[in-house]
Amino acid sequence: KGRMGLVLDPQLNIIGTNMWSEKFGARVGQQVIGCDGVRVGSLEQMRRAHRNSGAAPDKYVLTVKRENKNIKQTLDFTCHG
Repeated sequence: KGRMGLVLDPQLNIIGTNMWSEKFGARVGQQVIGCDGVRVGSLEQMRRAHRNSGAAPDKYVLTVKRENKNIKQTLDFTCHG
């Protein structure tokens, strides 16, 4: 788990969480499809989108899709130390 408290597979499916990330709405089975307003499909794209966004290094806005559903949700997150 990274500082976000998420474990992501190569397709950005959330396969692990902790209490910190769950506090922001992250759930196993969601898929990250956007980071800071940019559509992403890989961890590298997610990192690049965040780096280029100008956001604070520990603040992320992730757009997630629920498992097998076309329902999108935005998670506004602060990383922990």
